[in-house]
Amino acid sequence: MIIVAMMASLLALSMRDGFAKYLLQAEINRFDDLEIALTKSYDLNAQGWPELVNTEQNWFAFVVQNYTVGALPPIENQRRLRVPPDRLRREGAPPPPPPNRTVPPHLIERVGLLDRNGEVLAGSSQLGRQMVTRAIYLPERSSTAEPIGWISLSAPIGDRMESDDLFIESQYRSLLIVSLMALALSLAVALILARQFLAPIRELTDGSSRLASGDFTNLISHRRHDELGRLMDDYNILANSLAASEQAERKWITDTSHELQTPLAILRAEIEALQDGIRQPTALRLKSLHSSVMRLSSLVGDINTLSRTREGKISLSLEKVQVAIVIKEAVSGASAGFKSADIEISLEVESDLVLNCDRFRLRQVFDNLLENSKRYTSSNGIVHIEAKETSSEISIVIEDSAPSPPAESIQHLFKRFYRVEQSRSRESGGSGLGLPICESIICAHGGKIEAQPSKLGGLKISLILPR
Repeated sequence: MIIVAMMASLLALSMRDGFAKYLLQAEINRFDDLEIALTKSYDLNAQGWPELVNTEQNWFAFVVQNYTVGALPPIENQRRLRVPPDRLRREGAPPPPPPNRTVPPHLIERVGLLDRNGEVLAGSSQLGRQMVTRAIYLPERSSTAEPIGWISLSAPIGDRMESDDLFIESQYRSLLIVSLMALALSLAVALILARQFLAPIRELTDGSSRLASGDFTNLISHRRHDELGRLMDDYNILANSLAASEQAERKWITDTSHELQTPLAILRAEIEALQDGIRQPTALRLKSLHSSVMRLSSLVGDINTLSRTREGKISLSLEKVQVAIVIKEAVSGASAGFKSADIEISLEVESDLVLNCDRFRLRQVFDNLLENSKRYTSSNGIVHIEAKETSSEISIVIEDSAPSPPAESIQHLFKRFYRVEQSRSRESGGSGLGLPICESIICAHGGKIEAQPSKLGGLKISLILPR
């Protein structure tokens, strides 16, 4: 509406001024005799018309003498000639007079003579009003040469002629009709487009309300390929992600409660047996209870560590660390266990590897990986550790000999509470949190960890850490 109103206003102004200029141009085109007379009376020595610029009376007399109406009536008679006859009869006006050669007084006041630079020499000096000009050329010169002067004609003073008003009013009515048609067409198109936009927006609004209420199963099906279609795709991705997160959270709670329930049930049974006198509190039995409490404490610590790392709340104390020293310390701490399990450890570590990391967390990763290798590698096996440096990263590989986990289970090794053999107990198979904790620590350092089958017949764990 604003654009149509602005365009209509500009067109109305342009139409009004253009029509007035058109009338002036049509009127000045009838000044052939006046131009010829001015050409003949031009004084080459004075470079002008000295006899016409002395007094206004000379100019007025010159215009009256050389003005020819021709086929066009005087401008004041156009008012009545262009008014419809029925309106003249209705208003009781007399019929228009016949054409004559009398110059109307107001016409003389509107005609002026300008020099070649546009300065007023005689006649009308109203240059600021709407005005048209006609060039004056010497007969022996081409019309393309510089003119010797100009005839000017200003717009009439006062109200427009009645015929002009009728024409302008008819054009305004046409412009109003066209504007209303444009608005109606714009409204129709806007309604169609709005309906196409609002339907998917309503679906997205309803879907967002369902997501807020916890319903992640309702997806939006569509065939759109525009921005709204991409927004719907993002909505479906969000719904699937929230559903997966909710399912993972439920599984996390279920697995955690199950893992805690087993050692607690054992502790409860042992303590109740001691309370009932069924069993005696011997040193061996108290040692067994203490071992169960320590395993439970370790499990709770693993759960707490994993939850903090997953939430991004793990605190890292970064420092420059010699990677070879940390690996050798971890191997030294685990050497007794590897020796009792009859497993050999081989190292291929560059001595000058420096990493900006948390020393304690990095040692925790090595301890967990070595513990897994010791637990799942057969006797007379081997564990090989290799660490080397690339352009911007440090690569650490820990691989062991047979047995190897099934190929389909490797991709699940970093899931919480996952065990290759589901029948394993916590005592023999661990809590299933070691590798997820390693993954969280490595990711917190900006690195990545991967599991693959090893050429030695067992499992290969690769760590990539930025320097």
